[in-house]
Amino acid sequence: MVWTVSSDTCATGRLSAPDNVAYDGYCREFVFRQPRDAAELGAVMSADSEEVFACYRFDGLDRWTSRSVAAWREDVEVVLGYARHALAATAEDPELQRCLGGYVSYIESEEFGQYIDALRAHLEALGRSGSVTLGHAEPLASDDGDSGAPNVDFKP
Repeated sequence: MVWTVSSDTCATGRLSAPDNVAYDGYCREFVFRQPRDAAELGAVMSADSEEVFACYRFDGLDRWTSRSVAAWREDVEVVLGYARHALAATAEDPELQRCLGGYVSYIESEEFGQYIDALRAHLEALGRSGSVTLGHAEPLASDDGDSGAPNVDFKP
């Protein structure tokens, strides 16, 4: 998975990756849709190269468990409430309307629901039930460095 931490406020990410990056009301970037193919991954990597705070993270599923995905899904209305509020507050900014509108549309889409369901099932299949708190997942590796997990790529 690709995600971001606090970014600058230069609003450069969508120039490279408009299908994957959105901004909040302060033009801080975040990845709202995971890259679906090599071209989108390249676009997100290009957005990362423009970001002066090096805020993009490419650490796959390291921070996710099936429980944290389920908790995120249960609380998605909070995220949507924020995005809808930001949309109302930025009515005069067409770029923010496009990117936040795209974010809301994606989160409400069947595509996103299928993605989250597939991600949760994949993590369960790997035995990654773990904790609900992101960043505190139970470690996968044994003492010899072998995770014991099958070599399966997550492809929703």
